[in-house]
Amino acid sequence: MESTYEIRHDIQTTLYRMRPWQHEHGKDKVVWGGWARFALAITEFRFVQISKPLIGQRSPAEVTADLTITLPNRRDLRQEWENLHRHDVVFLITVAPLLPVGTRFDPRKPFNEQVKVVAVRGCEIDGLLDNEGKVIEEMEHKEALRGITGDVRKYRVWLDPNQYFIDQQDENLDVYYTLNLVVRRDPKTNNFKA
Repeated sequence: MESTYEIRHDIQTTLYRMRPWQHEHGKDKVVWGGWARFALAITEFRFVQISKPLIGQRSPAEVTADLTITLPNRRDLRQEWENLHRHDVVFLITVAPLLPVGTRFDPRKPFNEQVKVVAVRGCEIDGLLDNEGKVIEEMEHKEALRGITGDVRKYRVWLDPNQYFIDQQDENLDVYYTLNLVVRRDPKTNNFKA
């Protein structure tokens, strides 16, 4: 229970810092007016594999996806994001902004009046992908990072197959194609396991 409260608090704090605003050309688009150490906008999210259910199960055996982000310019933040390892937990969030560009967020007002969080899904990192789209093994991580150029990084992630199954039952909910933010927690305080 305490972990749930801490995660919720971390996400709210991060969203205040990111300042999600409505884009002038569409309410579905987000303009990020700020930044947060533990959050980045999702550039692309696509499914890689949705395995068939095991015998006697209804949900898929495994759901994997590729998560694409653009790294920040600061070297220390880049290294933190590049050092995500296998089994680290991150949260994928769909934010539907309620306020126009330039609006100040007031921490004294209720959170849900300023930011609408449509969905939060946890996922577990499988690994960073190299230029050929293969997961970099832990032992080769530092050496392989030297070969990756540019600011864009792709991670292979495992999603909760039971939650995926529940989401697919709701025809009105299209969570995975509207995800727009990835949030990680401070490794020193994070004791959450997906």
